[in-house]
Amino acid sequence: MSIIIFTGPSLLAEEGRTILDADFRPPAAQGDLYAATLEAPRAIGLIDGYFDRVPAVWHKEVLWALTRGIAVFGSASMGALRAAELQDFGMVGVGAVFQAFRDGALEDDDEVAVVHAPPELRYIACSEAMVNIRATLGAAVEGRIVALDTAGRLLATAKDLHYPERDWQRVCALARSAKCPASEIDALEAWLPTGRIDVKRRDARAMLAEMARWLAEGAPAPEAPFTFEYTDKWDDLVTRTAAASVSAAQANTILEELKHDPERYRRLHDAALRRALARFETRRRGIDPGWDEITRTAEAFRRERGLLDDADLEAWMARNGIDLASFRSLMEGEVRQRWFAMMTENMARAEMVELLRLEGGDFQRCRKSRLDSYI
Repeated sequence: MSIIIFTGPSLLAEEGRTILDADFRPPAAQGDLYAATLEAPRAIGLIDGYFDRVPAVWHKEVLWALTRGIAVFGSASMGALRAAELQDFGMVGVGAVFQAFRDGALEDDDEVAVVHAPPELRYIACSEAMVNIRATLGAAVEGRIVALDTAGRLLATAKDLHYPERDWQRVCALARSAKCPASEIDALEAWLPTGRIDVKRRDARAMLAEMARWLAEGAPAPEAPFTFEYTDKWDDLVTRTAAASVSAAQANTILEELKHDPERYRRLHDAALRRALARFETRRRGIDPGWDEITRTAEAFRRERGLLDDADLEAWMARNGIDLASFRSLMEGEVRQRWFAMMTENMARAEMVELLRLEGGDFQRCRKSRLDSYI
């Protein structure tokens, strides 16, 4: 089973791969962690995530993963924040940043916030995290590079800056303007290239090492000591994630082409509506298909379509533009639809009678035919 890691400015993916064999992905936005759970990984590691102008990873995504038997680890940045908030629910936190938020020594999200380069430049950090500044100044005091009072003034100067503006050059320049001892600022600037502490990187590496150890020991995922609550907001996220798997342009092209066959369009639309209702209602009731039932449904599906060999299945998926995660979602949908049909059978029978009434004469003929059978 796979391991999925979300990282970026805290730890470059290529460095992470030297510690743990995993699928490294960009910083997570809202919905990304939920989408990862559809691939049924053994564990997910959250290091970096978007926030501010992009919706952040939602706590409920972590809770969902935990209820699916997926271990979730967090450290360094967004992962440390979520782990501190969700430790009691089973998320595993690693590192000094996590511990500081867990114990209340740190509270502000901006402590871990940075701006970073785009994907083409590997998400390299373009500002300094406040937690790194704190750790570095602490080391500078211990090494007698700066006095405790000077470190405190530097720390306050950095904290007063908006997180995108935090870097050592600006902090030192502002400290000089504020009449901090020039000799100490000179010493600090000379020491920084070798003395700077990157606590976020250190914590991220520690988390990957912990995950590697956990994986080697074959330890189970932490049990989820709670019941997952389905909400309208959660259903919205699930729907958005599903829609994102097919681009709007692709969907419009497919549906417009399908309209040339009105009968098929109507049939698929009605089936899709039933499938959507099945997903919504079973999730609302907290009904989740188990892996065994999904597997049995997949086996039956393959038998019906003559896809018994893995090569045949892979060719079929390639023709239909889906991967294993999408195939699993399709099979889960089949299970949910079957459950929904059983749940609503009596309602459906009553609605059939109502439809016959709407058609008028058909209802009367059906009724008369039934009476005639008793004569």
